[in-house]
Amino acid sequence: MYKPWKEGFDLYNPYDNFFKQFDITDEIDVECTTIKDSLDNLNIKELDFLKIDTEGAEYEILKGIGNYFPLLMKIEVGIFSRNIGMPHYTELLSYIHKLDYMLCSWEKIGSHQTQSPIVMDMYFIPNFLTEKGKKLILSRKNEFTFLMLFFGQVRLLQIISKKLEFNLNSDISKIRDKFFD
Repeated sequence: MYKPWKEGFDLYNPYDNFFKQFDITDEIDVECTTIKDSLDNLNIKELDFLKIDTEGAEYEILKGIGNYFPLLMKIEVGIFSRNIGMPHYTELLSYIHKLDYMLCSWEKIGSHQTQSPIVMDMYFIPNFLTEKGKKLILSRKNEFTFLMLFFGQVRLLQIISKKLEFNLNSDISKIRDKFFD
């Protein structure tokens, strides 16, 4: 975990005492493991959905993913760091890109004093335009379809199912998107 960087807290909400909870009162050592080692120990073969919200350690956690490639990832990304020594968000996004994922959505989190989000939940799916991404999606079409519907990605699912020729494509193409139809 990274220590809080209080000098940057004013960007988040200078009129709130929310950040009092980030006062360091004690330091302890904690033994950690990786996603790969944890899932291997549990004899889990595939990972459909991964959510990471770890106050700046998302990049470090993803580096331990091994060969587990989720169909959808929801990751909190801090554009402006509120932690000392936290990797810049571009390192995280570059790593996710190297894993062959693409951004499909983001949601602003919390209040702040800038005109653009400085913390957000970003949603990533395998890049369906590459061979690796196509193969991953096609290997678990039903799970992918469910996750895309669950997270409201109807239009994108329709494009992907048509492009990758899902056997459910005719059914998927009939789904109405409550936000855009």
